[in-house]
Amino acid sequence: MIRIDGNMGEGGGQVLRSCVSLSLLTGKSGTVRVVPEVYSGTTD
Repeated sequence: MIRIDGNMGEGGGQVLRSCVSLSLLTGKSGTVRVVPEVYSGTTD
């Protein structure tokens, strides 16, 4: 299984495209995991 951290990068779907491409090339399943940032509650 290929695991990719979805928190890295600029967004726009590049992480997802990379995961799908690697999955197709290797024949392994792939997952993209995104952990939302915790809101600190402070305003600056």
